[in-house]
Amino acid sequence: MKIDKATVTRLLGKSPNTAERQDNLWAKVGSGKRKAIYFFFYWTEFGSRQYRKIGQANADTPASTLKQLNAQYFQMLGQYQQGITPTMLERVDRKRDDALQTEADRLANRVTVEQVFKQYLDNHLAKNSPDQYDIDLGRYKNHIHKPLGKKFAEDVTKKQVQACVDAVVAKGYEPQAHYIGEYIKRVWTYAIDVGHEELSERAVTRIRRPKKPKREREATEEELRLILKNGDPVIKAMLYMGQRVSDTRTMRKADIKDDWLEITPDEYKTDIYHRVYLTKTVQKLMKQSTSRSQSDVFVWAGYNGNCISESKTHEAFHEIGLDEIKEPHLDSLQLRDFRRTLYTFNEKHFNTYVAGAVAGHKKKGVTAVYGRYEYDEEKIEAMKKWEQYLNKLLKDR
Repeated sequence: MKIDKATVTRLLGKSPNTAERQDNLWAKVGSGKRKAIYFFFYWTEFGSRQYRKIGQANADTPASTLKQLNAQYFQMLGQYQQGITPTMLERVDRKRDDALQTEADRLANRVTVEQVFKQYLDNHLAKNSPDQYDIDLGRYKNHIHKPLGKKFAEDVTKKQVQACVDAVVAKGYEPQAHYIGEYIKRVWTYAIDVGHEELSERAVTRIRRPKKPKREREATEEELRLILKNGDPVIKAMLYMGQRVSDTRTMRKADIKDDWLEITPDEYKTDIYHRVYLTKTVQKLMKQSTSRSQSDVFVWAGYNGNCISESKTHEAFHEIGLDEIKEPHLDSLQLRDFRRTLYTFNEKHFNTYVAGAVAGHKKKGVTAVYGRYEYDEEKIEAMKKWEQYLNKLLKDR
C-alpha cells in the first residue's frame, strides 16, 4: 500500500473508523463531518507495537502533498528494513540537540564548590540532620572553602581533593582529615543525585585519608569532680544520664513520663524504642536549667524557644576548664566520652546486657529476634548506682 490519490479515494468510501494495515502502514478513516484519512507508520519493538504519525489527507489534498507523505512513509519503511526504528532516530536527534547547546549556556549553568556545599547544608542537612549542621558548616569554612570553594565543581580533580585532605593532616589534625574526606565525598554524591550530573565521581573516590579514629577515652575521677563542680546543669545532666549528646539536649517535656525519658524509634539513632531512667539528681538539674529562653517544648531551651544548640552545648562544656587538668598521655575529654565512661562503669558493676540497655544499644543476633525484655529494673538500679558514685565524688572533693 502506498499513499496516493487512489488510496485516499478508496478509503474515503469506507465507513468511519475503518482501518487497514499493510507493509507497516496503518490507515484509519476519520469520523468527523469532513472525512479524512490518517496515516501512521507502525512497527514492533521490545514486544509492543509502536506508532508514529505520518500525516492526513482528504478528497481535496493536493497530489504534491500526497507525494510528500508517501516519500516520508517509504523513507521510514526503508530505514526499518535496515534495522533502524523511529525511536532510534529520535534518540539520535535528542543527542544532537543536546550537543548543540552552546558553550556559553553550559558555562552559565556551572556551579562552584561553595554553591554545592551551600545547597547540601541549607537544603539537605538543615532539614534532615540539624544537629550535624553546625559541625559540617565549620568543617567547610575551616578546611574546604579556601582551597576549593571558588573553583567550579565540575573542574575539581582527585588531586585537588587529595591535597585538601593532606593539608588537614599537615596541620596535625589527622582525625579531622578522615572526616573531611568523608564529608567531601558525601556532598559530591548528594550533588550528583540532585541533578549536578556534570560532577565527576572520580574526584572523590579512592582518595587517601587517615583511618577513622578510635576513641578509647574515659573520664578520670579528677575530671568528673571538675565537671560536677563547674559544669552547667545541662552538662551535668549529660554526665548523669550518659546518653548521646543530641538525645539529651533535645529532650522534650512531653517525652518525660513517670521518671522516664521515652524516645521513639523514629527519633532514635538505632531505630529502637529507648527508655532512659531519670534519677532524682537529673530531675533536680532539669529544674535548675539555665535556659536561654522559655520553652513549653524543650527541657534545655536555647534561643527563640528551640532546644539548646550543639555549639552552645560544647561552649558550656569547654568553659569547665578540663584541659588545665588533662593528663599528658590522654586525649582531651569530649562530651561523647561520657557514654563510654558510664558504659564501662555498668559493665564493671553489672554486665554487658545491662550496660547496653542503659546505653540504648540495639540487640543483636538471636536476642534481637526473640528477646523482648527491656531491663527496666536493671536500668533503675544501674542509674542509681552511677548517681551515688558521682555524688560521692562531689562530696569527696
